[in-house]
Amino acid sequence: MKKQRFLNLVKGSSIARRVLLVLLAAVVLSNAVVIFSTVSTLEQQLLDRRQQQLSAEAERLSLQFDAYIGELLRDVAFLRHAPAVAGLLESRAVDAKSAASAHWRDHLQQAFLQMLAAKPMSVQIRLIDASGQEVVRVDRYGSGGQVRIVADADLQNKAHRDYVQAGLALPEDVVWLSDIGLNRENHQIMQPPHAVIRAVTPVYDSQGQRRGVIVVNHRLEEMFSRIGEAAQDELAHYIVRSGGDYLLHPDRSKTFRFEYGERSTLVDDLPEADQFLADANRQVWQTQTNVGDQRRLFALKKLGYQLGSTGQQLAVVVSLPYRDAMVVSRELLKKQSVFVVTTLLVFLALATILAQKIVAPLQHMRTVIQQKGRATRAEDLPVDAYAEVGALAREFSALLDELTTQQRALENEVVQRRAVQTELEQNLGRVARANKELEQFAYIASHDLQEPLRTIKSFVGLFEQKNAENFDEQSQQFLAFINQSASRMELLINGLLEYSRLGQDAPWEPVNCHSLVADVCDDLAVQIRERGANVRFRGLPTIVGHAASLRMLFQNLIGNGLKYVKDDVVPCVEINAQACEGGWKFCVKDNGIGIDEAHRERVFLIFQRLHGREDFPGTGIGLAQCKKIVEQHGGNIWIESAKDGGSCFCFTLFGEQHGKT
Repeated sequence: MKKQRFLNLVKGSSIARRVLLVLLAAVVLSNAVVIFSTVSTLEQQLLDRRQQQLSAEAERLSLQFDAYIGELLRDVAFLRHAPAVAGLLESRAVDAKSAASAHWRDHLQQAFLQMLAAKPMSVQIRLIDASGQEVVRVDRYGSGGQVRIVADADLQNKAHRDYVQAGLALPEDVVWLSDIGLNRENHQIMQPPHAVIRAVTPVYDSQGQRRGVIVVNHRLEEMFSRIGEAAQDELAHYIVRSGGDYLLHPDRSKTFRFEYGERSTLVDDLPEADQFLADANRQVWQTQTNVGDQRRLFALKKLGYQLGSTGQQLAVVVSLPYRDAMVVSRELLKKQSVFVVTTLLVFLALATILAQKIVAPLQHMRTVIQQKGRATRAEDLPVDAYAEVGALAREFSALLDELTTQQRALENEVVQRRAVQTELEQNLGRVARANKELEQFAYIASHDLQEPLRTIKSFVGLFEQKNAENFDEQSQQFLAFINQSASRMELLINGLLEYSRLGQDAPWEPVNCHSLVADVCDDLAVQIRERGANVRFRGLPTIVGHAASLRMLFQNLIGNGLKYVKDDVVPCVEINAQACEGGWKFCVKDNGIGIDEAHRERVFLIFQRLHGREDFPGTGIGLAQCKKIVEQHGGNIWIESAKDGGSCFCFTLFGEQHGKT
């Protein structure tokens, strides 16, 4: 019966038929568009997400590899500065069989043993003199893989080895890293084979003469294993050389084939990688391509190390099958297909009901009008239908009234906010004028104080000259106190004058911070020489700023690093910079007495001191000047704790576009 009513409705009513057809077409088309758009968008999002995941994984691998290599470099640098190294080489230069030589040799052997015990990935440490002769060798090739000290009779001359020649040609404090290969002894690959990298650094004596090299053999097998174990089930990890030779591959039989004169490279599996590996300017690359009968996603990232005499550069590779990346898309497509079929069935039922609700009142109205014509009364019409339209109109009218009320309230709020903004701008203007007046007052007050202070010092001097013979010891002490106080007052006034003048009428110009710091070190040369201090800086940028103010900034911070140091400590100040968003972040680190965290805000206030003048002289204005200079350049300054003691002053500089003029 219902089916017949539905057929009669469709056949007999053009409105119902049109409604059904339009709704049916809308449902079918909308579902088709939604499915296509959703699947396409999802596939692209999945692809982008997977590529990002691969890139992030490649970045993680590179950071992990960098951490391992960084640890090796730190170990080699630590050994290079071991006192036993210099002591042994210098004593051997005088008499290789002396008691001093034997003493230093024993100390160095113990140091190497302790290093191997603490560093399980290091397999061999050697000290080789300038002629290429091994002096001390400690390795893990003892019985059962135990750490041993190699006997003198087994020590070899390695002058012909490339890593020894490369190490002897290096300047001081430089570490040379060899190519990664399988460990060899007497030109034979040791069994079982394991990957090794050699770190070599020269050893210089106190006169700057090269005495030999330190060589550390570092086993990478454990690192490769950890990288492989950390991979997710569907991801594959690789590490390759510049030519594409595999150092790490899920299939271990493909690794280090170049050591056996065989070929197994990434270029064979992924020919497009050849151009990326050969281009020194490209560091990252993503692609998707067919490998055999399988499509895969790839992310490649080069590591920042140039290895060996041939300058080999390593790259990490992460791969994922394309099919695994699209699993979610296929599952969603299946579910959406079921959903569409269900939706169509439900739609047919709802469309029938909707058509009846729309058409029935209209048919009733037409019938009534045809039968009664002008005699039609309100109660003859479908009042309920029109009542719903009337209710909708009334609701819409109420909504319009509410919107009008809200608009008026919004306009009032805008007026109020504009008034608040105007008041705020007026307050800011008053604050700016007050700051300007305060700076002028500080300048005038400090300048006017100079004249009476000079008069005091002058008359005290005249009084002392005229009555010097009549002064007893206490009177001389009183005059000394007056002179000291006047001198200290003069320093404070001059400091206040400099503080008030900072940045006034100074032009914005390019400032080479590297050259500026070098000039500051020249100005402080006497202090640096007297304390035997070391001020290190490298690659400081050129920024736009006030040259004189920036000079005072670096001079105050470097001077503090030289001054606030214990008497038995050699001052060391290190300055570095790195780019930040819109400007540069500088760090000035020293090895001084440090600043307690509770006082790190207070020290930037003017005339604030943490120590007595008898301990460290000063006025308490220097760091306040630094803070003002940094803020004039649109930055901030703060103090961080240095890992090895001392203080680390960090500040940001943004130049003219962010600074205060």
